[in-house]
Amino acid sequence: MNHKHRVQRLRDLAFKLFIVVACVVLSLMILSMFNDAHAAYIPPTCNASDAPVYSQYLPDSTDVDMLAKTGWGEARGLPDTEVAAVYWNILNRVDSPLYPDTIAEVITQTHQYAGYKPSYPATDRLRNLAVDVLGRWMAEKSGQADVGRVLPKEYLNFTGRNGHNVFKKMGGTVWRWTMPSPYEN
Repeated sequence: MNHKHRVQRLRDLAFKLFIVVACVVLSLMILSMFNDAHAAYIPPTCNASDAPVYSQYLPDSTDVDMLAKTGWGEARGLPDTEVAAVYWNILNRVDSPLYPDTIAEVITQTHQYAGYKPSYPATDRLRNLAVDVLGRWMAEKSGQADVGRVLPKEYLNFTGRNGHNVFKKMGGTVWRWTMPSPYEN
Protein backbone atom coordinates (compact mmCIF):
# COMPACT_ATOMS: atom_id res chain seq x y z
CA MET A 1 0.00 0.00 0.00
CA ASN A 2 1.48 3.31 -0.99
CA HIS A 3 1.68 6.45 1.10
CA LYS A 4 -1.31 8.08 -0.61
CA HIS A 5 -3.60 5.13 0.21
CA ARG A 6 -2.42 5.00 3.84
CA VAL A 7 -3.14 8.71 4.28
CA GLN A 8 -6.60 8.29 2.74
CA ARG A 9 -7.29 5.27 4.95
CA LEU A 10 -6.26 7.22 8.08
CA ARG A 11 -8.51 10.10 7.03
CA ASP A 12 -11.42 7.68 6.53
CA LEU A 13 -10.83 6.13 9.97
CA ALA A 14 -10.52 9.56 11.60
CA PHE A 15 -13.77 10.65 9.93
CA LYS A 16 -15.59 7.50 11.08
CA LEU A 17 -14.29 8.00 14.62
CA PHE A 18 -15.45 11.61 14.54
CA ILE A 19 -18.94 10.50 13.43
CA VAL A 20 -19.14 7.88 16.20
CA VAL A 21 -18.03 10.39 18.87
CA ALA A 22 -20.45 13.03 17.54
CA CYS A 23 -23.34 10.53 17.62
CA VAL A 24 -22.53 9.52 21.19
CA VAL A 25 -22.28 13.16 22.34
CA LEU A 26 -25.51 14.07 20.55
CA SER A 27 -27.30 11.06 22.05
CA LEU A 28 -26.15 12.01 25.54
CA MET A 29 -27.29 15.61 25.03
CA ILE A 30 -30.73 14.49 23.85
CA LEU A 31 -31.05 12.02 26.72
CA SER A 32 -30.04 14.73 29.19
CA MET A 33 -32.62 17.18 27.78
CA PHE A 34 -35.31 14.50 27.89
CA ASN A 35 -34.50 13.59 31.48
CA ASP A 36 -34.39 17.25 32.61
CA ALA A 37 -37.69 18.05 30.89
CA HIS A 38 -39.42 15.08 32.48
CA ALA A 39 -37.79 15.14 35.90
CA ALA A 40 -40.33 15.26 38.66
CA TYR A 41 -40.38 18.38 40.78
CA ILE A 42 -39.47 17.66 44.39
CA PRO A 43 -40.80 20.37 46.68
CA PRO A 44 -38.49 21.79 49.31
CA THR A 45 -38.45 20.06 52.65
CA CYS A 46 -39.79 21.85 55.68
CA ASN A 47 -40.08 21.35 59.41
CA ALA A 48 -43.38 20.09 60.81
CA SER A 49 -43.97 23.53 62.34
CA ASP A 50 -43.50 25.07 58.89
CA ALA A 51 -45.88 22.63 57.17
CA PRO A 52 -48.11 24.47 54.68
CA VAL A 53 -51.79 24.82 55.49
CA TYR A 54 -52.72 23.99 51.90
CA SER A 55 -51.58 20.38 51.93
CA GLN A 56 -55.19 19.21 51.41
CA TYR A 57 -55.87 21.66 48.54
CA LEU A 58 -56.47 19.96 45.17
CA PRO A 59 -56.26 22.49 42.34
CA ASP A 60 -58.24 22.22 39.14
CA SER A 61 -56.35 20.03 36.65
CA THR A 62 -57.09 22.41 33.77
CA ASP A 63 -55.52 25.29 35.71
CA VAL A 64 -52.48 23.12 36.50
CA ASP A 65 -52.08 22.08 32.84
CA MET A 66 -52.46 25.64 31.55
CA LEU A 67 -49.93 26.97 34.05
CA ALA A 68 -47.48 24.16 33.20
CA LYS A 69 -47.82 24.79 29.46
CA THR A 70 -47.34 28.52 30.01
CA GLY A 71 -44.28 27.72 32.12
CA TRP A 72 -42.92 25.65 29.24
CA GLY A 73 -43.43 28.50 26.79
CA GLU A 74 -42.41 31.43 28.97
CA ALA A 75 -39.70 29.98 31.24
CA ARG A 76 -38.54 26.63 29.86
CA GLY A 77 -35.07 25.81 31.14
CA LEU A 78 -35.09 28.48 33.85
CA PRO A 79 -34.77 27.73 37.58
CA ASP A 80 -37.92 26.86 39.55
CA THR A 81 -38.01 30.30 41.18
CA GLU A 82 -38.27 32.00 37.79
CA VAL A 83 -40.93 29.58 36.55
CA ALA A 84 -42.86 30.11 39.81
CA ALA A 85 -42.65 33.88 39.23
CA VAL A 86 -44.45 33.42 35.89
CA TYR A 87 -47.18 31.48 37.71
CA TRP A 88 -47.42 34.16 40.42
CA ASN A 89 -47.63 36.81 37.68
CA ILE A 90 -50.66 35.02 36.25
CA LEU A 91 -52.24 34.68 39.71
CA ASN A 92 -51.53 38.36 40.42
CA ARG A 93 -53.58 39.17 37.34
CA VAL A 94 -56.40 36.85 38.42
CA ASP A 95 -56.52 38.81 41.69
CA SER A 96 -56.34 42.20 39.95
CA PRO A 97 -59.49 44.08 38.91
CA LEU A 98 -57.64 45.06 35.71
CA TYR A 99 -57.64 41.51 34.30
CA PRO A 100 -60.03 38.57 33.90
CA ASP A 101 -60.97 36.48 36.94
CA THR A 102 -59.77 33.01 35.95
CA ILE A 103 -56.42 31.47 35.15
CA ALA A 104 -57.64 30.32 31.73
CA GLU A 105 -58.98 33.77 30.82
CA VAL A 106 -55.78 35.52 31.96
CA ILE A 107 -53.49 33.14 30.06
CA THR A 108 -55.53 33.20 26.83
CA GLN A 109 -56.28 36.93 26.86
CA THR A 110 -55.35 38.47 23.50
CA HIS A 111 -51.68 39.51 23.20
CA GLN A 112 -50.81 38.12 26.65
CA TYR A 113 -48.64 35.11 27.52
CA ALA A 114 -47.47 34.50 23.98
CA GLY A 115 -45.55 31.51 25.37
CA TYR A 116 -48.76 29.56 26.04
CA LYS A 117 -49.79 27.00 23.46
CA PRO A 118 -52.23 24.15 24.16
CA SER A 119 -49.84 21.82 22.31
CA TYR A 120 -46.91 22.52 24.67
CA PRO A 121 -46.01 19.73 27.08
CA ALA A 122 -47.08 19.88 30.70
CA THR A 123 -44.08 18.08 32.19
CA ASP A 124 -44.23 16.56 35.67
CA ARG A 125 -41.77 19.17 36.94
CA LEU A 126 -43.86 22.09 35.64
CA ARG A 127 -47.16 20.53 36.77
CA ASN A 128 -45.83 19.84 40.28
CA LEU A 129 -44.48 23.37 40.51
CA ALA A 130 -47.88 24.71 39.38
CA VAL A 131 -49.63 22.63 42.06
CA ASP A 132 -47.20 23.97 44.66
CA VAL A 133 -47.69 27.61 43.65
CA LEU A 134 -51.49 27.22 43.49
CA GLY A 135 -51.45 25.75 46.98
CA ARG A 136 -49.36 28.65 48.28
CA TRP A 137 -51.74 31.09 46.58
CA MET A 138 -54.75 29.43 48.24
CA ALA A 139 -52.98 29.49 51.62
CA GLU A 140 -52.35 33.21 51.15
CA LYS A 141 -56.02 33.74 50.25
CA SER A 142 -56.91 31.88 53.47
CA GLY A 143 -54.87 34.34 55.50
CA GLN A 144 -51.57 32.50 55.93
CA ALA A 145 -48.57 34.83 55.90
CA ASP A 146 -45.21 34.07 54.34
CA VAL A 147 -46.41 31.34 51.99
CA GLY A 148 -43.32 31.41 49.82
CA ARG A 149 -44.49 33.93 47.24
CA VAL A 150 -41.60 34.78 44.89
CA LEU A 151 -43.22 37.79 43.18
CA PRO A 152 -45.10 40.62 44.93
CA LYS A 153 -48.80 41.08 44.15
CA GLU A 154 -48.36 44.39 42.33
CA TYR A 155 -46.15 42.93 39.59
CA LEU A 156 -48.54 42.33 36.71
CA ASN A 157 -46.26 42.51 33.66
CA PHE A 158 -43.12 40.86 32.39
CA THR A 159 -40.94 40.63 29.34
CA GLY A 160 -38.03 38.47 28.31
CA ARG A 161 -34.48 39.80 28.40
CA ASN A 162 -31.20 37.90 27.96
CA GLY A 163 -32.82 34.51 28.48
CA HIS A 164 -34.68 35.51 31.68
CA ASN A 165 -37.98 37.16 32.48
CA VAL A 166 -38.07 40.70 33.85
CA PHE A 167 -41.15 41.44 35.96
CA LYS A 168 -42.57 44.96 36.23
CA LYS A 169 -45.20 46.96 38.06
CA MET A 170 -47.69 48.92 35.99
CA GLY A 171 -45.50 52.03 36.39
CA GLY A 172 -42.44 50.22 35.09
CA THR A 173 -40.61 49.43 38.35
CA VAL A 174 -38.57 46.27 37.80
CA TRP A 175 -38.60 43.41 40.34
CA ARG A 176 -35.14 42.82 41.84
CA TRP A 177 -35.68 39.29 43.24
CA THR A 178 -35.48 40.31 46.90
CA MET A 179 -37.95 37.78 48.34
CA PRO A 180 -36.62 34.49 49.68
CA SER A 181 -37.50 31.54 47.47
CA PRO A 182 -38.74 28.19 48.76
CA TYR A 183 -37.20 26.63 45.65
CA GLU A 184 -33.60 27.58 46.34
CA ASN A 185 -31.41 25.41 48.55
